[in-house]
Amino acid sequence: MFDNLINFNTTFGQDLKFNALAGFEYWKSNYNTSSTTAQGFDFNLNYLQPTNALYTDVMQDAKTLTPTNTFQDIETEVQSYFARVEFNYKDKLYLTGTFRADGSSKFGANNKYGYFPSVGAKWNLANEDFMKDNTVVSGLALRGTWGITGSQDFPAGASIDQYGFPSNGSAVQFNSGNPNLKWEQTDQWDLGLDFSFMHSRLSGSFDYYNKDKTNILFASTASAPFPQSAIIWQNLPGHLINKGFEITLSGSIIEHKDLTWDLGVNFSTNDNNLTDFFAPGTKNPLFIQTGTIDGQGVSGTLGQAITNNQTVDVYNLKTFGGFDQNGNQIVSQNPVIGGNPNPTKLFGVSTTLRYKKLTLVINGGGSSGFLIYNNTATSVTNISGIANGRNIDQNAYNSAESKSSGVAASQRFLEDGSYFKLRNASITYSFGNIGNYIKNLNLYVAGSNLFVITGYSGFDPEVNIDKQAKGYPSSSIEYIPYPTPRSVVVGVNFAL
Repeated sequence: MFDNLINFNTTFGQDLKFNALAGFEYWKSNYNTSSTTAQGFDFNLNYLQPTNALYTDVMQDAKTLTPTNTFQDIETEVQSYFARVEFNYKDKLYLTGTFRADGSSKFGANNKYGYFPSVGAKWNLANEDFMKDNTVVSGLALRGTWGITGSQDFPAGASIDQYGFPSNGSAVQFNSGNPNLKWEQTDQWDLGLDFSFMHSRLSGSFDYYNKDKTNILFASTASAPFPQSAIIWQNLPGHLINKGFEITLSGSIIEHKDLTWDLGVNFSTNDNNLTDFFAPGTKNPLFIQTGTIDGQGVSGTLGQAITNNQTVDVYNLKTFGGFDQNGNQIVSQNPVIGGNPNPTKLFGVSTTLRYKKLTLVINGGGSSGFLIYNNTATSVTNISGIANGRNIDQNAYNSAESKSSGVAASQRFLEDGSYFKLRNASITYSFGNIGNYIKNLNLYVAGSNLFVITGYSGFDPEVNIDKQAKGYPSSSIEYIPYPTPRSVVVGVNFAL
């Protein structure tokens, strides 16, 4: 790593402060490994009379010795030029501008550099003359920012052809080069309001944001004439837009010598949409299928899609029309688009209550406005399993479905994923110092994931199962996950 910085500060008159910074950064990294595995040793089998084998390569005693396995990652080099200027007028008006030029060897020969400007402004109303005599508002500020950031979060060498040797005498291409691979960019603007009242006993902020991601980096299986086993990295067309608002509130509800109570809440929304997602040079929407559905009878089914004017990973499933007179489920011939797997609302709460030496801390959170596909109910706990002595889903048991209904991936298994979890809670009693030897003695009980409130019938509404297809991501498909464990810990800590 190599860094150079130059900083300049000055004041124009008595009211305007100016700061400027310029710099250059360079770093290079490489990574390689080498390993050898051996099995079957016949020395020191008698633990009472061990052999002294100092300065001896014991690997030579092995019955089997695998060839040395090596990995050599491609060297990565990044160099950046950047500058920043800041103006501060009477601690009331602030203006910041930055510019970065980042170059990375990861990208194609035609697009090594990306250019990323940003600007931000803030008006601190609390320091204005007309606010000085205000006894209620202790802080008030308006701010706005705009900027472009870049991402190079993908493997080194993704822009060039790479080969491997899976067996003696054979060479296979595993990466197809793309000389036009370029920086992924996110154009974002934000408007915000910060406020506090009653000497900051109540404070909070409100933000509205809009993110527009372009040149989206994705890895997928290469098409002909490239080998079927090869991966190609490319920049997808279109605009991935995320927008919404965020609000946070915190307050000291009770402030007393023996009793205090602090409370904080946060709430945010997010609207996700993919626009202008067309095949290059056309107005034909791209339609990429992803979201693998697993299980006997549905193997190879893909239940989600990435396509134009839809949320990312929108569900693409057959419709469900109930059961016929024989108890067989009725599903459509073809899948249809519908159903958002991405949470549109997120919320959380935290509180601390202290009474003398006793302290209670609680925090929880959750999300809503999205659907989960219950793949477990589709293929593992479906009603046909009862004939084989397996546990089945209660909803299937209570339905009009017969054991001969069969298995099908459809909108039948889409469920509301809304939930709230009590993530952590602890209660602590502070005894303080005991005698002359024990200092700061605390006894505590702490728990995590103590309960969840949800209407979802599966294991856990907080889904993190990877159901990608051909490198394209998926979301909110639940398939026999390991549920989030509940834990309770009782402990004591002290110093001597």
